Amino acid sequence: MVKLFANHFRVVSEPQWIAYKYNVDYTPDIENGNVRESLLFQHEALLGKCRIFDGNSLLLPHRLPKPKMELVSKLKDDALVKVTVEFSSELTPTSPDRLHYYNILFRKILKIMKLRQVGRNYYNDVKGEEILQHKLEVWPDYITSILQYEDAMTLCADVNHKLLRMETAYDVVCVLSSDRKAMYDGIKKYLCVNCPIPSQCVVAQTLDKPTLTTIATKIAQQMNCKMGGALWKVQTGLQNAMFIGIDCFQDIVNQRKSIAGFVASINEDLTEWFSQCIFQESGQELVNGLRACLQDQCPVKAGAPDSLPVDIHQGRDCPPGDIFKLTFIVVKKRINTRFFVQSQGRLRNPLPGTVVDVVLTKREWYDFFIISQSVKDGTVTPTHDNVIHDTVRLSPDTVVQCLTYRLCHMYYNLPGVIRVPAPCHYAHKLAYLVGQSIPQVPHSLSNRLFYL
Repeated sequence: MVKLFANHFRVVSEPQWIAYKYNVDYTPDIENGNVRESLLFQHEALLGKCRIFDGNSLLLPHRLPKPKMELVSKLKDDALVKVTVEFSSELTPTSPDRLHYYNILFRKILKIMKLRQVGRNYYNDVKGEEILQHKLEVWPDYITSILQYEDAMTLCADVNHKLLRMETAYDVVCVLSSDRKAMYDGIKKYLCVNCPIPSQCVVAQTLDKPTLTTIATKIAQQMNCKMGGALWKVQTGLQNAMFIGIDCFQDIVNQRKSIAGFVASINEDLTEWFSQCIFQESGQELVNGLRACLQDQCPVKAGAPDSLPVDIHQGRDCPPGDIFKLTFIVVKKRINTRFFVQSQGRLRNPLPGTVVDVVLTKREWYDFFIISQSVKDGTVTPTHDNVIHDTVRLSPDTVVQCLTYRLCHMYYNLPGVIRVPAPCHYAHKLAYLVGQSIPQVPHSLSNRLFYL
């Protein structure tokens, strides 16, 4: 017989201890957990200081005056929110739900100890040790969990360390002394081909402008999405669909081969994109390498959380057996057609989202004009969209036109609406970056928006 010790510590509770669980709802709904907690605890006089709240349910050591109570709280802008607190159940020391609240309580204790939360765990940054030669820092702490075992409920505490890079996102940043094209091209070529890593170039003069806060915010957002972050998303209403954008760069000056940019969505929220470039003979617009692009993209899509697509827009699908549905839309932005609305005796620009699919469309085409932007000066320029192939059979007005407009909101380089759908403009940016600055196929960056 060997006597062993373990990293478990017995948790003891009062035998007759009873807690009261309440469900908490908000009208209108509040998604932010910190805001939910703040709104609820505006009623501390009623609830008391002893409580545990997980964002949806509240645990108290005493009953409230009524089984269901409707409270009114204020947001920072003085907007009112109704908070409904309704009795759910009593929890005894043997209730299965109690472990959930014990762990929440213990995490709050770690927070009170001023430990810093990184992910799901808390670390002691004060006692961190730097490894300067590798630009790393190590933060110590513990991983804790409370669980029920055969003989007792115990707290398990294990030693844990967090390894942090001392390099910041600013160290990916290249500050240029001027906007000389040769300097920019050399940096981009090296960081896209020789040493593939997302990069951000900033001209030093830009940082001297009085609107530095706005500029820094835009730079930070651009860096975030280049490294794989998502700034926002829109609901398309479709499942298992892939959106593809294709555009070409023609090098008229140097008469080099043209570059086709291929961009395809790889998740349902349209926040992640696969990209690839194809070099073609000068003057060749048709993308002959489309099949190769799709073959390279399919393994990426298969490895994504979502399944292989069934419907494709502005591109095509590659499920086994080459059985697919396809909607192919040609987006033309160099047009002279303009539209106006009459308001208060004057001609004005139509509102964003306006679609024209009668009179000026062609009888033999499945086409429409769409105005996606608003402009302060001058007349707004629509795009002319022509559906040249469609086996998906989506409703023209409620789906195809609406989808086209929504995709104009998904371009991460502008916190607004652009003229063309995001996948088309992503493909345009990719083709022009490679054509103007790199003239080689970028390596190992196909799942990053490095070309913004």
